[in-house]
Amino acid sequence: MESKPVIILGGGLWGSLLAYRLKTTLPHIPFKLYERTSSLGGQETYSFYGSDINQSAMLWLRPFISKSWEAHKVRFPKFEKKMDNSFHLINPDQIHSIVSSTLPPDVLCLNNEMSARFALDEGSFVIDTRNICGYKKCGYQKFLTLELELEEPHDINEPILMDSTISQRDKFRCLHYIPLSENKVLIKDLRYSANKELNLPEMKHDLMKVIEFYDWKIKRVIREETGCCAMPISSPSFRQEGRVINLAGIFHDTTGCSIPTATRLIDKMVATSFRLGELKQVVSDFRNDLEGDRKFFRFINKSFIDSAADQNFFYQDIYQLPRPLIERFLRGRLSFIDRSRILFGRMTYVRNFSSLN
Repeated sequence: MESKPVIILGGGLWGSLLAYRLKTTLPHIPFKLYERTSSLGGQETYSFYGSDINQSAMLWLRPFISKSWEAHKVRFPKFEKKMDNSFHLINPDQIHSIVSSTLPPDVLCLNNEMSARFALDEGSFVIDTRNICGYKKCGYQKFLTLELELEEPHDINEPILMDSTISQRDKFRCLHYIPLSENKVLIKDLRYSANKELNLPEMKHDLMKVIEFYDWKIKRVIREETGCCAMPISSPSFRQEGRVINLAGIFHDTTGCSIPTATRLIDKMVATSFRLGELKQVVSDFRNDLEGDRKFFRFINKSFIDSAADQNFFYQDIYQLPRPLIERFLRGRLSFIDRSRILFGRMTYVRNFSSLN
């Protein structure tokens, strides 16, 4: 008798990458991927740094990468700095193309929203990759991204990230400029905020002022992306019981990046026999291993959201630290000494962080 398939719920970044790895690494494991929309990969352009993932993960992730650069720049009120750390983009259309061509038609179930309860009737167990979880307290990252085709070439040769020299909004605001070709550019307005309301007219107005400053003439807007992501201050709450494995809320709590944690955990999962008990232990151990770092980043989030001070200087201070420490910060894996160096000279932060332990 043929065994029931594993049910993967959600075809966003996590679900798509997990399904791809499962099919290419453990092809004998029966599974189905359910996604409520008509496309995989979500609606957001993803990015990561070369130092975020190991070489083996880069090998299987490489087909998903739509654009790469060997270096990038960061820009703050006090300095501009070139970082010799590669930077990579993953377009959701690329995710959809690769995963949909890899999975057989009977495995991929698009336009099909299914609850975990009904999925348990069909499958042997469920892996829920939908980011359904709650936080007692949190701030928010709000963003507006425009992919533009310009009438004339721009003069940006490599990505400029964390540009906080612009007028500030909310708790903290920065821009990303990412050149896609000589006359195409992706510009992202990112804001840290205490509320989740997206004021899109204001954000578009502010971006247009930046575009006017560079004297860019827009030929067409290729893509517009908007979003609001949680910046947790407290631990997430989610249901993980019985035959359901919940992958909700696993990301870098301060930067919001998911790719470093996604690739690490997915590689651990496909290295098992892919049985329920073993997978639940792997996911539980992974969450527990991250918790010390995540508590630190939640404290950082709290300082962003609660403080009336200019948070512009936090990242400016981070990027004056040694490059290996910066890379560990971005990867979300810090030693005790790393945390101490980040907090050095900020005794109010230290007292607040001590109260969280």
